[in-house]
Amino acid sequence: MIASFDASAARRAELRRFLRAQRARISPAQAGLPAANRRRAVGLRREDVAELADISVSWYGRLEVGRVAHVSSHVLSAIARALQLDAVETAYLFTLAGIPQPSTAFRAEEPAIPGTIEGILSSFNGPAHLIDGCYNLISVNRYSRAILGYAGGENILRNVFLDDGVRGLFVEDWEYVARVFVAHLRLHYPAKLGDPRFEGLLAELRAESPEFARLWEGGELGPVFGKSVRVRLPDGIIAAFTLSVFPVPDGTGYTLVLIPPSDEPSARRVADFIASQPAK
Repeated sequence: MIASFDASAARRAELRRFLRAQRARISPAQAGLPAANRRRAVGLRREDVAELADISVSWYGRLEVGRVAHVSSHVLSAIARALQLDAVETAYLFTLAGIPQPSTAFRAEEPAIPGTIEGILSSFNGPAHLIDGCYNLISVNRYSRAILGYAGGENILRNVFLDDGVRGLFVEDWEYVARVFVAHLRLHYPAKLGDPRFEGLLAELRAESPEFARLWEGGELGPVFGKSVRVRLPDGIIAAFTLSVFPVPDGTGYTLVLIPPSDEPSARRVADFIASQPAK
């Protein structure tokens, strides 16, 4: 007989291993703690983490051995700071603890774009762009600029719902595109609750776009990405594209949007159009 797997116990064990490993990699000097009158030990002690996070030693000890039933996001954020965790490590800690990251996890300054993503954007033969957790365009490739008129710093949801020019690009498929973006927004909404930037964008769209308000109130969590949509190129030629999204797994909260041509005739039309554009 195969023994049943205890996911909760496995998560507690991984939390214990992770916290101990993070303590071991930071010296007291790196944490800003005095070195005098300390026993010889590798990294930080539990007492050190508790002091840096302003929590009791006994409570932190229970957390590390998996004997705390509930931990607040405020305390977990303090522990992440004490252990000097980066964005990926902090997200991992919150996942192990089984709680969502608070809205304060959203940073005022955008993190750097990974070099591999820039490489994908520059080499991709179709519209491609990088968006942040509030759907702001962080980086766009030449196809997105030339075909969709996108530019870095704009908001893709405002473009889709509030810009009639962008709406006209999608021929008769704008409704599908709109439904896809609203569904994607709703799927990610629970993790963004309370973030003032996200809530402000949502309120703006509901107030200024009757179509967005209608789709948002509808509560749809589909349709899925992957359906071919027709786009009118600036030269008037119509080409078919496929929408695909890929979350960037590095803790930045970025999403890579790739829109390749759906078929060979469309790929040729896109290539011919791009070739006709002035070099920049």
